[in-house]
Amino acid sequence: MPTVPQLTCIVESHPQGAAITYTLRLLASLIGHRAVIRPATDDSDGEPDIYYGTDAATAASAHLWIRPDTQFWGCIPPAKGATPNGRQEWHGSVFPVWEPAEARTDDVGNRPNICPVDLIAAAFFLVSRAEEYVARRRDRHGRFRAADAWMCRNGLGDRPLVHEYARAIAGAIGRTDSGNRLSSVWPDGGRFAIAFTHDIDRLRMHGGSWLDLLRGLTALRAGGSVRGLTRRLASRWAVRAGERRDPYDTLDDICQRHAAHGFRATFFWIAASPSRRDADYTPKHPIITAQLRQLQETGHECGLHASYDSLNDRRRLENERAELASAAGAPIRAI
Repeated sequence: MPTVPQLTCIVESHPQGAAITYTLRLLASLIGHRAVIRPATDDSDGEPDIYYGTDAATAASAHLWIRPDTQFWGCIPPAKGATPNGRQEWHGSVFPVWEPAEARTDDVGNRPNICPVDLIAAAFFLVSRAEEYVARRRDRHGRFRAADAWMCRNGLGDRPLVHEYARAIAGAIGRTDSGNRLSSVWPDGGRFAIAFTHDIDRLRMHGGSWLDLLRGLTALRAGGSVRGLTRRLASRWAVRAGERRDPYDTLDDICQRHAAHGFRATFFWIAASPSRRDADYTPKHPIITAQLRQLQETGHECGLHASYDSLNDRRRLENERAELASAAGAPIRAI
């Protein structure tokens, strides 16, 4: 295998050291490099590719100087009232900046190349989804809305900004040919890979008579038609009469389709008590337990589909994972 090129980074001590290290490694990987991170106190010889710090003398030996933005890092997670609401161009890429942060244009004899904004903090803000943890505006289920995300509010929802940051870094340090190095990381030189996943929310469309009627009326109130309600009730009668399978009874069909192509998938199961908001089954039921184990025996993976009430309850989430693992007879890693 070819040797992976290195991206040497000198990093000044910082309260967000772990986040900075993670982000530098991520950005390096996106240009096909391996980040080698050294503290600013390291007096090793050689010119670093990136210096992340505030000392001009240390930066003089680097190819690219990125200076930590104290205000930006102080807002991750954002402080009360702080929102990213500006953009700054650099090497053809757009970087989020914080108001009233200003683009820096210092010139040290054209060496090093100075990035006008702290794209390390910006990249971490984006990949960590920090704004989701602190946002006060939520939907009625307590979820962060995509429409409220900084990128969507600024018309950047379809822009791979972090990848653009990586390409900008590559260009700034003279590694413009590095963008294609990751084109063959998938088996057989594939350009991409697909992960098949299935959420097992409900195993049956039709339950008891009153439950079916309630679901139909709920759908009608949500904008459905009387014709849709009629079709639902007709389907129920056909299933009860043994004339057809329940429309949601498709697990075997899905597995057969995967098997025909040699594919494997991850099936996410709910391990909470049956309810209107969660599943209509429990992993403890012998039939479900048998299905879980059969999936794994045929090469598939079983994962945990978190329940509605586990959103902010870590203990509940862990209990659900333990219950699913007990039923599946194997550890549950995917959540």
